[in-house]
Amino acid sequence: MRSPHAVLDPSAVPTPIMHGMAGALANTLSIAILYPLDQIRTLQQAASSAPSRSGTSSLQLLSPKNIPLLYQGIGSSVEALLVSYFVFFFTFAYFRRLRLRVSGKGKPSPADNLISSMAAGVINVLVTSPLWVYATNKRLGLANRGDSFPSFLMRTEKWSDLWKGTAASLWLVSNPVVHFVVYESGRLALLSREPARRRGFSGVEDGRPVEEVRVLTDRQAVVLGGVAKFCATMATYPLQLVQTILRAQGSSQASLSTLGCLLAVYRRSGVFGCYAGLQAKLTQTVLNAMLMSVLYERILKLVHHNSLVFSAALKKYRSKLAE
Repeated sequence: MRSPHAVLDPSAVPTPIMHGMAGALANTLSIAILYPLDQIRTLQQAASSAPSRSGTSSLQLLSPKNIPLLYQGIGSSVEALLVSYFVFFFTFAYFRRLRLRVSGKGKPSPADNLISSMAAGVINVLVTSPLWVYATNKRLGLANRGDSFPSFLMRTEKWSDLWKGTAASLWLVSNPVVHFVVYESGRLALLSREPARRRGFSGVEDGRPVEEVRVLTDRQAVVLGGVAKFCATMATYPLQLVQTILRAQGSSQASLSTLGCLLAVYRRSGVFGCYAGLQAKLTQTVLNAMLMSVLYERILKLVHHNSLVFSAALKKYRSKLAE
C-alpha cells in the first residue's frame, strides 16, 4: 500500500492534453450516437419562433420519412463538437492544474473546479462560436448543401454574425460549470473512498512503482454523470433555446438581443414556449452524460496507459543507444 505521505509520481497524473483528447473523443462519440435526439431538440427550438411549425412533436419527427432530416448537419456538428470539447477539457485541466500548482494543495476543491470550468467555458465560447453558427445553420438547412466551413465564412456578410448568440453562450457557461462541479466533486469524493486494493500499480519505472490512474466504475460514472447533467440542463435550458434561435440566420428573431429574444418567445408561447424541445433535450442530455462519462473514464485510462508504455519503451530505446 502506498504511504499516505508519499508524493504522487507526475507520470501517474493525466496531463491536460490527455484530458483534452479523452473529453473530445468521448463527447463526440456520445453525441454522434444520440444525434437524432439532439436534432429533434434543435428543430423544436427553432420552431418556437415560427408558429406554423410549433405543433411538431418528437414522435412526428421520429417517423421513417424524417430520417434524412434527423441526421442533417451531423458532419458539421461533429466537427464543432470535436473542437469545442477539446478546447474545453484541455483548458479546464490546464487551469485546474495551474491553480493547484499556485496554491500548493494536493487535490482540487469545488472552488478550483468552479473557477477552472468558468475560465474554460468562456475561452471555449469565444473560440468556437463561428463553428457553432455554421453547424446550426447546416442542421436547419439554412446553409447551402455543399457549403464547407471556409465557404460559409466567405459568404457571411458581417463577421459579427459569426458570434451571434455569444451573450447567451457566455451565460450558458454556467451549464458545464454546474455539471463539472457536481461531477468532479462527486468523482473526487468517490475516489477518495476507494479501498487500497483497487489502487493498483501499472508497472515499475526507474525502479519505482508507478501508480495506476484511478477512475470511476461504469455504474458510478453513469449515475453521477446523469444527475449532474440533469441539474445543469434544467437550470439553463431557456438560454439554450435562445442560443439556437439567434444562431439561425433565417430566424425572424436573429437580430434581437438575448433578453429580447427570450421575451419574444415568452410573449408568443408563455413559459412552456421557453422549454420547447425539453423532452428530447432531457432524454438526449442524460443519456449523453451517462455514455460520455463512461467513455471519458475508459479513454482517459487507455490514453494514460499507452503514454506510460510509450514513455518506458522510449527510455529503453535511448538507453540502448547510449550503450
